[in-house]
Amino acid sequence: MKSLALSVCLLVTSLSYAWQPLLYQATNGKLYYTGKPYHQGLPDTIHIKDIQVIKNTFYISTREHGLFKRILGDSSWQHITPRDAHIRTTNGLLPTYRSISAFCVDGSDPSILYVATKYSLYCSKDGGTSWQSVALTGLPANACITALYAKGSTLIVGTSWNGVYRYTGTRFTNISNGLPRKHYSDSIVFIEEVYRVSPEFCITTYTNEVYAYNGKEWKKRLSGHTGTFWGGSINGKVVVVDNDTVVTLTGQKEIHQELSHIQAHCVLFLEGTQYVFVKAIEEQEDTVRGLYAGVPSSWKVVKELVAVAKKAGYNALVFDIKDDYGNVYVSEPTAASIGALRKGLPPEEVCTYVHNHTMKAIARMVVFKDERLFKAFDTKYAIKDGATKAAWRGNPKEYWVDPYAEFVHSYNIAIAKEAQRAGFDEIQFDYIRFPTDGPVHRCVFTYKPPNGIYKYEAIAQFLHAARQALHVPISVDVYGFTVWYEFGQWLGQDIEAMASIVDVLCPMVYPSHYGRKFFEGNIDPGDYYAIVIESNRRALMKSHAVVRPYLQAFNMLSPGWGYTYIQKQIQACTDSGVSGYIWWNAGRDYGVIK
Repeated sequence: MKSLALSVCLLVTSLSYAWQPLLYQATNGKLYYTGKPYHQGLPDTIHIKDIQVIKNTFYISTREHGLFKRILGDSSWQHITPRDAHIRTTNGLLPTYRSISAFCVDGSDPSILYVATKYSLYCSKDGGTSWQSVALTGLPANACITALYAKGSTLIVGTSWNGVYRYTGTRFTNISNGLPRKHYSDSIVFIEEVYRVSPEFCITTYTNEVYAYNGKEWKKRLSGHTGTFWGGSINGKVVVVDNDTVVTLTGQKEIHQELSHIQAHCVLFLEGTQYVFVKAIEEQEDTVRGLYAGVPSSWKVVKELVAVAKKAGYNALVFDIKDDYGNVYVSEPTAASIGALRKGLPPEEVCTYVHNHTMKAIARMVVFKDERLFKAFDTKYAIKDGATKAAWRGNPKEYWVDPYAEFVHSYNIAIAKEAQRAGFDEIQFDYIRFPTDGPVHRCVFTYKPPNGIYKYEAIAQFLHAARQALHVPISVDVYGFTVWYEFGQWLGQDIEAMASIVDVLCPMVYPSHYGRKFFEGNIDPGDYYAIVIESNRRALMKSHAVVRPYLQAFNMLSPGWGYTYIQKQIQACTDSGVSGYIWWNAGRDYGVIK
C-alpha cells in the first residue's frame, strides 16, 4: 500500500458497528426502512438493482419496474422512468420496463438525472418528469452501459466490456488505459466491467477493485474480492471492497470500518451522511449432476451411459430431442411436414428406463440453428443476406433461422411440449442466441419490428412463451463469456433477463473455449480451475436462476488432459458454491470421469 502514497488507518472498536442498515429489501420482496415497511408507491414485488441517496432524496433502480424517487418526508415513492424505456416484443411494448443498468444525479444540479437501460441513455432536466434520449456517438454499437457519473459539463460512462468513456460535448471518447482486460483474439479485447465511475475513481463489478485516474491512465488503488455481499458507491467517496469492509476514500487516507451484516437481498448502509449500497449473492442448491447423452438412438448406448452415470454418482442424462441440424426425435406435425422427424428410440420408453434407475431425463433442444426449418417454406424463416438478398450463411456448417419470427418460437415450443408429454423432467434450450460467425453485419431479420427491440428481448419473448406453455423446469445453455460480460445486443444472451424467466442457467465454462490469449498465452492446470471458479462466481452474482455449468469432458486445447483436469473443474464448482453440473462430450466418451 505504500506504493500508493496513501496512509491507511485501521479503526478497531469494541463498540457497535459504525455502519448501520437504513433501507433493505427482505426476502418477501418488501422494502424496509429502519425496520418498518417503506414500500408505499412501489409494486407488490420488486427486484432492486441499486439504491442511491442524494441529500434528502432516495432513488431506487429496478430490473423490470424502472426508476423510483422518494424525498424524505413524502408519503410514497414516485415512478419517474422514461416512457421510452418499456420492454419491447415483436408485438409492441410491454407494461414492464427494461432493466436499469446505471443511474446518476448531476453533482452540480440535482434536477438533472441520467439513466441507462443497458444500450440506451436518457437525461432529465426536471427531476424525472420528462426525459430525452442521449445520442451515444463514439460508443461501440454493442456497448452496455453499467456506470454513470455527471457533474456540470462532465459526463462519464462505464461499460460492461468496452471500458470507460468521457463525453466531450459531441461524442464519447475512450479513457480506459490501465484498466484490467482479457484478450479473446487479436482484434477482440474485454475490459473488466465497471460498476461505479467518477473522474477520480472507478470500481470493477465482479472483483471489487478500485482504480484511480490520473488524467492519463487508471492505476489500481485497492483490491477486493467477490463474496456474500457486493456493491459500492463513489458518491460520498465510499466503496465496498469485500464482505466486511467499507472503505472511505478521503483524499490522502483510507479508513476501513467493518460492515454490519443483515440477512436481506440488498441493503443501504449509512454512517452519518454517507451511504453505501450492497447486494447479497443468493444461495442456491442444485442436485442435478449428469452427462450429455446425445440422440437416444441405441438401447446399448443408453444403458451404458446410465451405468457410467450411476457409477460416478450422477443422477441425470441430457438427450437430444432436436439436434444441431434441426432433426426432431419426438412426434410433431410441423416437423413431420418439413421432413425434420427422425427415428430414434421411443422417448417415453427412454424416460421410463432412466426414471427406473432413479435418474432425471433432460431434453436438449437446439433452437435457432436449424437446417431443416431454414430450408423449409422456401427459406421463409431463414435470416436473410443484406448483400445477396438470399438466405444468409455464416459458418458453412450452420443454418440460422430468424429469432424474431414468432412461427419459429411456436414451432420450438410445440416440440418442447411433446418432449414434456413424453416424460422428460426438464427442457433445455441450446443455441438460444443469434449467430456470431461469418459476415453477421449482413444479417437482415425480416421479422424484426421497427420498434427498437433489443436482441435479447427477442430471446426473452421466446422464453416467456415457453415458460407459459410448459410446467417442467426450463434450462438454457449459454456461452461461458456471457457470465463475464454483457452480450445482450451482440449474441442476444442477457443473463439477467434469461435468469428471471428460466429455472436453470447452464453456462458452458469449458476452459478450452476461452483461448490462449485469455490465459495471456500460457495455459496450465491452475488456469482451468481459475476459469471455472470465476465463471461460476460471476454467474451466481448475475443469475436468480440455479447455476448448473457445463464442464469439459473432451480433450481440446487441454494440456495436462486427464484426471487432474477433471478434478480441478469439480473442485472449482465446489469452491464457488455451485453444486450441480453436466459433463459434455459430443462423442459420449466418458472414460476420463469413470
